[in-house]
Amino acid sequence: MNKYLVLFFATLCLVGKVLSCENGMNPYYSTPEQVPVPLTAVTGDELSYHQGYMQQVIDFAKEKGALFVASIVHKNGTQIVIDMNLGRQMKDLTQHAEIVVIQKANALYGISNFSDYTLYTTGESCLMCQGAILYSGFSKVVYGTSIKTLYCDKCMSQVPIDSTFLTAYGYGLGDGWNRPTIIGGVLSNITDNQVFKNYCNMTTSIFKVHPLCVDPNNSSSSLTFSFLTLLILITYLFI
Repeated sequence: MNKYLVLFFATLCLVGKVLSCENGMNPYYSTPEQVPVPLTAVTGDELSYHQGYMQQVIDFAKEKGALFVASIVHKNGTQIVIDMNLGRQMKDLTQHAEIVVIQKANALYGISNFSDYTLYTTGESCLMCQGAILYSGFSKVVYGTSIKTLYCDKCMSQVPIDSTFLTAYGYGLGDGWNRPTIIGGVLSNITDNQVFKNYCNMTTSIFKVHPLCVDPNNSSSSLTFSFLTLLILITYLFI
């Protein structure tokens, strides 16, 4: 076979591998500059402020024996509502904690635009809840345990897509749409170990799944190996 043809197919395979790692979204949609959006790091007084409200949802979770608990706090520091996942009680699996508190705030106070509010939750919001958060216009979202920890480390049923990934595509909600600040891992040392269970060794729980997780370091190594293979091939063909 012509050596140029061999080189062409080898390069084509490598390009395909690189492109498959970049973005799995529909090619008709414009790719945001940052996917996923970066988490916002906070320290000092701001961190202490968020820890105080996160501790409240943690305490509520422990008191009720719940896992997912959420609250909504006004920018003046007033907590207007706090509640938990009510899916089982209401026999409606869409009643996640974030949905419950958004609906309750609307019913009690007629709030539909939450741009002056922060939502706190013990666990990172799923696709459904994060979508509701984006539509509701929250300025900030603060969570404890990440989806990665819940799914990969605790074998807990989740749609394995981070809230920061979905948020990157919120631009479709309007030209003047403001992206919420997402602060993750607040008091996760508590939520990881005292709120959420590890289901990996359980056999009967409805929450248990066998996670399909990969080591990103191995993926990077695989790509590096492909580049090295191509380099060796080029050297062999042309020297």
